[in-house]
This record gives sequence, structure tokens and C-alpha cells, in this order.
Amino acid sequence: MSDLKDLTGGGQAPETGEKRLPKEALDLMDLVNSNKPQAPAAPSPRPAPAAGAVPSARPRPAAPPVGTQAAAMSAPPPSPPSADTWTAPPAKPPAAPTPPVQSRPADPPAPAKTSKVSLITKSTTITGGIKTDEDIAIMGTVEGDIESKGTVLVNGKVTGNIKGEQIELATCQVKGTLTAMTDISVNSNSIVVGDIHADGIAFDGKLKGNITISGAAVIDSNSHVLGDITAKTVSISAGAFVNGRIEMDDDDGNEDLFDFNSIMSGTAVDEDEEPKKEDDKPETADAGKNDEDEEDDT
Repeated sequence: MSDLKDLTGGGQAPETGEKRLPKEALDLMDLVNSNKPQAPAAPSPRPAPAAGAVPSARPRPAAPPVGTQAAAMSAPPPSPPSADTWTAPPAKPPAAPTPPVQSRPADPPAPAKTSKVSLITKSTTITGGIKTDEDIAIMGTVEGDIESKGTVLVNGKVTGNIKGEQIELATCQVKGTLTAMTDISVNSNSIVVGDIHADGIAFDGKLKGNITISGAAVIDSNSHVLGDITAKTVSISAGAFVNGRIEMDDDDGNEDLFDFNSIMSGTAVDEDEEPKKEDDKPETADAGKNDEDEEDDT
């Protein structure tokens, strides 16, 4: 303060007697005060409500004007659409998804009907006859007659007669008569000693016996036949050997094809009709008149 007094000169205002600080002292004091930390200002206290006053409630939203509310209430309801006005129909709700149809599994194919086959294995030897309603395959040896209502396949050795619906010989030896209701086939490695009767035959093996066929007989190139062949038609391939008589049935009776008279004249002559003799000429009227003249002379 002494310094301040010195700055001020310790004087007072001449007129009022108040102490006045020079401008430099005031600036210094402002600088000092500005460097001091200032305490935060205390919050101003709310004014206490007056005695007997009721605390105010929350403000309510302002109501619409009376004129606007009355106009909205007095407005007529919307009129329904007229018949001339097209109104889109309400959209249909989406249909529920259709569950997938479970297809019925296909029935398994019916098993093919296969005929039962009686098998005589290669290592089997049968002594005695065999009779069956089924197909039979002979791979072994049979000493006896074989009769079947089905097919008889021989791939072994048979000593005896064989009868069946169909007969097939493949690399076998058969000594006996073969009788088939339909066809017989004999391959090149088969040997047959005995006669053969069938509706048709395809022969390519070795045979010592006669062949009697009601249909066609086909003799292939590897055939060796010692015996006669009788059939409706016979076909013999080049290289086949046949030592016997070949006869084909002629049911049409074509004997007239070899009648020389029919060939020369172009007409066939009936064998039952006797040819006319020159002496058997009919009598004429002149011959009868000569006979009457002879009677008158007597």
C-alpha cells in the first residue's frame, strides 16, 4: 500500500477529498487481479414460492380452435362409390403352397417266366430212363431213353432214344433214335448213330442213319451223312458228303409234267379214257341202203 501511496503521491482530490488513483495504478491492479484464480460463481437460488401459492402443473397442449372442430364434426361422411366408377377388387391373399405330390414308386418289373431246367452234370452217370415235363440238359452220361415235353440239350453222351419238343446236340455222342415234335439242330462236333425224325433239321455233324423230315432239311458244309434223306425240301451246302438216296415228297402229283402227248399237244390226256380206234367209225346212211339191196336180191 505504501507503494500505491507513493504512486498516488499520498494526495487526495482537492475538491472532494476522495483518493483517486492514477490510471497507471488502476491498470496495475487490473493486471494483478487478472492473474489470480477466480472462484466459480455460485448458482443463483430459485426464488421461493410465495406463501399460499399452488405449484403450477405441466402445460397442456393447446386445444384446436372451436370453429375448426365444429366444421370437422359437421362435415358429411364420404359417399359410397357409384356404379359407373370401377373399383379394383381387393387383392386375393396368396394361395398356400401346394405340397409336392409324392409319386407312387413304380412297380418292379415282373420276373421273366423261365422254364425250369433239369441238369445232369458232367460228372454224373445215369443208368436208366429219364422222363420229365421240363427242359433237360445232359452234360454227363445217360444209358437209357430220354423223354421230355420241353427242349432236350445234349452236351455229353447218351446211349438210348431221345424224344422231346425240340432237340439240340452240341459236341456230343448219341447212339439211338432222335424224335422231335418241331426242330433238331446238330453242330459239327456231334456224332449220331441212329435215325432222325423231326419237322425240320439243321445238320452239320456226322450221321450214320436215315433222316426223315416233314419240312425242310438243311445239310451244311461240315456234314457227313451215311443214309437216306427224305424231306419236303432238301438244301445241301458245298462240301457236305451224303452217301444215300435223297427223296423229296411230291404231294402235288406232277406226273403229268412228264407226259409226252401233253407236252406236244399242249393238253393232257386222261389215262382212264381209252383212245378211239379207226375201226370204230359211225355207220353212214349209204351203208344202210346197201344192206337193203342185198336182202331184195335174195
